[in-house]
Amino acid sequence: MLKRLDRFRGAVPLLLRGAVGVVMLAHAQHTVFSGMARQVDLVTRTLHLPWPVAYLSAYAELAGAALLLLGLFTRWAGLTLAVILGVAIARVHWAYGLRGPGGFELPLVLCAAALALVFLGGGWLSLDRHLLREG
Repeated sequence: MLKRLDRFRGAVPLLLRGAVGVVMLAHAQHTVFSGMARQVDLVTRTLHLPWPVAYLSAYAELAGAALLLLGLFTRWAGLTLAVILGVAIARVHWAYGLRGPGGFELPLVLCAAALALVFLGGGWLSLDRHLLREG
């Protein structure tokens, strides 16, 4: 039975890319298209970073999610999202604990999956494999 499952090992990155990509794209498109004022406020007042970082992080999240869904530059997109999520966990969600409103349980799982894609690459159905001859 397990040997049969091994044939589908190359599909794992596709599943991870789809899950992380869809969730992050939904979050990023909301931030970019209707929540940028809140993002700027969060970055400047809570994180004490300059306002351009708010735009950079929001658009990097949007681009990273789209690239994951396409399977293009998967390792770089995964690393970018893992860094964004790691900062969000450490600087925003940690104070709320693991569970509950504002907790870091979902960002933690997304960060782990994004990091897994850094090591796994795009997998079978990715533009990385077909255009960049990766994997």
